[in-house]
Amino acid sequence: MIITYFINPLNQLYNMVSVRKGQSAIEYLMTYGWMLLVVAIIGGAIFSVVQGQNVESTSGFTGSDIQIEGFGLTSNDTFDLNLRNANSEPLEIKNITVSDGQDTLKWNGSANIPVTDTNIVSLENIS
Repeated sequence: MIITYFINPLNQLYNMVSVRKGQSAIEYLMTYGWMLLVVAIIGGAIFSVVQGQNVESTSGFTGSDIQIEGFGLTSNDTFDLNLRNANSEPLEIKNITVSDGQDTLKWNGSANIPVTDTNIVSLENIS
């Protein structure tokens, strides 16, 4: 009987410590789970806002043979387009039309772009 009195309180103490460890682990996981959920929601919100701000677009091309790497207006009223050839063959560009919905710029000429190379095409007299 005496042994039973000593073992029973020890088992109860062991069970309390085990429960506390399990509760602590679950609280730890829940805290970090909520933190990861908040970070994911904020990251998704930022991505959805920033994603729609791309102002470069190409149309009239079949496939993705030409990529616009950059564009800008220079101090001497020329509109420069930095074009990259993403095709497996050299490209020849014969005309370019740039439109913002109201005004249209047209370039007629010839520009050869080797494979995986870039070329700057300038549209002049822009104001």
